Amino acid sequence: KLIGQSLRVRPSAKDVLPVLIDLLEHKEARDFLSAHRAEILDVFGKSGTENLRVLKQALWDFERLIRILRKSDHAHTAAILAILKAVLALSIEVRTGGLKAVDLEEMKSSRWARYALPGGDKAPPSNFELAEDRYSEIDLRQTYVDADLVTQLLVNGQVDGAAVHASLDRGPPFVSPDQEPAWRRAWSG
Repeated sequence: KLIGQSLRVRPSAKDVLPVLIDLLEHKEARDFLSAHRAEILDVFGKSGTENLRVLKQALWDFERLIRILRKSDHAHTAAILAILKAVLALSIEVRTGGLKAVDLEEMKSSRWARYALPGGDKAPPSNFELAEDRYSEIDLRQTYVDADLVTQLLVNGQVDGAAVHASLDRGPPFVSPDQEPAWRRAWSG
């Protein structure tokens, strides 16, 4: 017992992350997350939270998503990494109260759309914009998976495999350019 002194115990995400990853049931999720520990720690560090339970739940959210990916989808490591970063950041924000389901609707629009509205340039940043600023190197609006499906995952814990596949099949890199409709190639560049 210490009199007059306060001790602060700080969790070490770096030390706990391998244990959290090992708790996952899905082998591909464990392998992918183990290979990208630095990126996970970076996202978690940017969140400003030290709650390891939140990190564990965010990893579970990603596991639910990667579990339904097809073998051919796993070849697109950079895209899956982008999905991982976005899902982790959004999951952490939802679980810490920074974002609510209604805030996730902003994934469907451009950050700059509000400036087209009268007085939009004077409005304070939304909760979603604050999250975008916190995770400035992560595109929270483009997760390759439709915004409604991401919201369903983060708010309800549900993943519709067929809908996720359809979402991924709408554009590169999950669909080859020769299979993508010409209008979408022209629109996307």
